[in-house]
Amino acid sequence: MTFARPTDVTVCNDGSFIVSDGYRNHRIVKFDKNGKFLWERNSLGNGPEQFNLPHGISQDKEGNIYVADRNNARLEVLDKNGNYLTSWNQPSLGRPFGVEVGENGKIYVVERWQLSLP
Repeated sequence: MTFARPTDVTVCNDGSFIVSDGYRNHRIVKFDKNGKFLWERNSLGNGPEQFNLPHGISQDKEGNIYVADRNNARLEVLDKNGNYLTSWNQPSLGRPFGVEVGENGKIYVVERWQLSLP
């Protein structure tokens, strides 16, 4: 499996891990703790389980996966098996670069606004 500049990784409680591979591939990929491929979501677009530059990735205590889908200006939320749960795409979110779920269960997002300077 070839990656094109992976953007982030999150390690699950069981040692498996999920990689966001946003440049060129537009995907997230899950491996078991030994590095064996389990599944991927690899579709360019703006619908459920589709991405346009997945840039950051994290998970909560239940194993739900949070993907900062930068060029779609949203967070995509998937279950631990990579199935779509919901998307957050309010304008105040900007273009999320990173996402992290804190110990307190709160979701922290790093975003970037496109500014036009005179």
